[in-house]
Amino acid sequence: MGSATSPKSLPNADAAQWNKQLMLEFQAALENDPAADLISMFPDFYVHEHRNAQYGQLSNAAKINFRLIEDLQDTLRHEPEVNLLSVLPKNYSRRIEMAAGPRINREQKCLEDSPPEFRTRLDQAENATVIYPLSKEVTTVLAQFSGPEDKPTSIEGSLILSLKRLLWASKKLWESPVRGVVVKCDENIIAKVITRNNDYTEYMSM
Repeated sequence: MGSATSPKSLPNADAAQWNKQLMLEFQAALENDPAADLISMFPDFYVHEHRNAQYGQLSNAAKINFRLIEDLQDTLRHEPEVNLLSVLPKNYSRRIEMAAGPRINREQKCLEDSPPEFRTRLDQAENATVIYPLSKEVTTVLAQFSGPEDKPTSIEGSLILSLKRLLWASKKLWESPVRGVVVKCDENIIAKVITRNNDYTEYMSM
């Protein structure tokens, strides 16, 4: 058996008396049958109080979901062949949306407060120029992002299309919304894109 978790107290003044009575019933059942299913002996009211004790630290949306699942379990126990869709609350979607509203708003605010993605600035680029000859590995990677549907007006136009696709498809390693971005194109190739730079040495560009 797994390690036991710390027990919670039942939110009912009669809980202590219930536990004493249950212990006596468990003891009698085990004397009669050591393999008795003790969980099946819990009365419905005790299960109800147990569920309420679990809800204390949950959000409103989580409480709605837990109660729904438990209600469905109760229904299945009494009607194993029931159509579950027919017993789902008609207002479930509205209730869960209202309960989760503040959290969704916080997530939306976080997105609004986040700095813009630097790679969106690639849309402003119309062409690209090769300063130093590209290695075979880089050429191969770029070729994977060119398609037959592309109809650029120049070699530079073809290159910029492939570059944009490659940079968007690559994993981002570092970013400054103003300065630039570094992405991992594959296991051997890292690309750095920065603005306002005329130094094309290895230190400044990869």
